Amino acid sequence: MNRESLMKVIKMLKDGIINEEEAADLIEAISTEENESRGKQKFRKLVIHVVPKTRNGDKIDLSIPLSLASGFLKKFATEKNMDLDVDSVVKDGIHVEDEDEIVDIHLE
Repeated sequence: MNRESLMKVIKMLKDGIINEEEAADLIEAISTEENESRGKQKFRKLVIHVVPKTRNGDKIDLSIPLSLASGFLKKFATEKNMDLDVDSVVKDGIHVEDEDEIVDIHLE
C-alpha cells in the first residue's frame, strides 16, 4: 500500500469518520486492489506471425496497436474463416496451422 493511501485512512480514523474495523477493512481492500493491478500485464500491441509452409508463401510479422486490434482481428478471422473470440486471444493467444501456413497471434 502506498504511503498516501495509508495516511488518508489513518486521518479518517483519527477524525472519527471511520472506526478501527472499517479502517482495517479499507486498508485490506486497497492493498488487495494494488496487488491485483501489479499482477496484471499491460498489453500494448497485437502481434501476428504468419509462416508459410511452401516457398511461394509470404512470411508476415505484423504488430498492431491494441486500440485497433479488435476490428482487425474480426476482419482477419472472417478472411481466414476462423471462429475467433477476441477474449481468447487476450488470455491464451492463438495458434492455427493448415496445409499452407502457420499463424500465431498474441498480445505483447
